[in-house]
Amino acid sequence: MISTLSSCSIEEVSEARPEGATQWFQLYVNEDRNVTKDLINRAEKAGMKAIFLTVDAPSLGNREKDRKAKEAEAPNVKLADDASMDEGSSRALSTFIDASLSWKDIKWIKEQTKLPLIIKGVQRLDDVVKAIDNGCQGVVLSNHGGRQIDTAPPPVELLAEVVPQLKAMGRLPNPDFSIFIDGGVRRAGDVLKAVAIGGHDVRIGVGIGRPFLYANSGYGEAGVRKLIQILKDEMMLTMRSLGTPTIDDLDNSFVDTRRLIGRDATDMLYNNVYMPLQTVQFANHGHNRHDV
Repeated sequence: MISTLSSCSIEEVSEARPEGATQWFQLYVNEDRNVTKDLINRAEKAGMKAIFLTVDAPSLGNREKDRKAKEAEAPNVKLADDASMDEGSSRALSTFIDASLSWKDIKWIKEQTKLPLIIKGVQRLDDVVKAIDNGCQGVVLSNHGGRQIDTAPPPVELLAEVVPQLKAMGRLPNPDFSIFIDGGVRRAGDVLKAVAIGGHDVRIGVGIGRPFLYANSGYGEAGVRKLIQILKDEMMLTMRSLGTPTIDDLDNSFVDTRRLIGRDATDMLYNNVYMPLQTVQFANHGHNRHDV
């Protein structure tokens, strides 16, 4: 999936596309609708197979890491007149995003393209239902990599909540509608859990971002190939252990989701970064204070 904010243009990434590979375009809607229309046209011309409309970042969250890790040079893009690099490059780049985006804009976007439209960044059941009613081809359950708002539930928990409720409501989408999740996927077992939760009722897609970014940044193409092989091996071994020869054999009976609903999320950032200082242990620790 190629982002509007990608460091390379749609055209550059599409030109590097291997034969048979599928690419999608992640759209951030500009306040200037002509710019947005041009982006959609470029995506179509570049051979993108779908438009993923980002709706969970009308403005950027409180990204403290961005403020601390500023870039030495400004990004090579045109920023808004009031954009400032003091808050980090992400916030500066986001100044053009239209914060007034709403469901009424979906119709206009659909009029600009014949490509499938998927709403990216949904966290509520009613928004999934609205996406179905508005003729979208799917949603992405996401907390934007945990960067937008503290304690937002992870996608797999949302999936475990949404699929049974859609089924109970009789609102299971048609076969052309997909539910994707992204965020927190680190093992092939995570992929299989999501697919199993969807079972035979909903077509599930799983997005993996940071592992591939890390593999590519550290080791280039060889790292990406190695990561794919690791995931492939993990998937094969896990499916053998489950006794599921094919993906079609997976259903929700293979996943116990009872402990997911209502569970408090562990604040890994706080636990791993802001650890309290350990008290120094002296050699005579535990001895009588008068000992020498």
